[in-house]
Amino acid sequence: MTQEELSIKVYGPRSGYVTGLGMRPFSSNKSIVGFGDNITYVTQLEQKVQEQANQIQEQAERIEAANNKIYELVEAKKEQGRTLARFMEYIKHQGYTG
Repeated sequence: MTQEELSIKVYGPRSGYVTGLGMRPFSSNKSIVGFGDNITYVTQLEQKVQEQANQIQEQAERIEAANNKIYELVEAKKEQGRTLARFMEYIKHQGYTG
């Protein structure tokens, strides 16, 4: 008598069970545990998505602040150029040929 025949005689036939390989359909009990694991996993993913959304928002705010600072610096540079041009014009009128 083979091991498979002995197993069938002792335990009875098992639908979907491959002797020696340990493969069989999932029981409903295991799928419930899997479902709980999925809920935990989904919750963790949702938390990670929320954290990343917060990081994106913070980065957007920092980018906006940096852009505002750049705009201020560009405007200050333009004003500096206008002031320098007025100063050069003033010096020329004073007779400086430099």
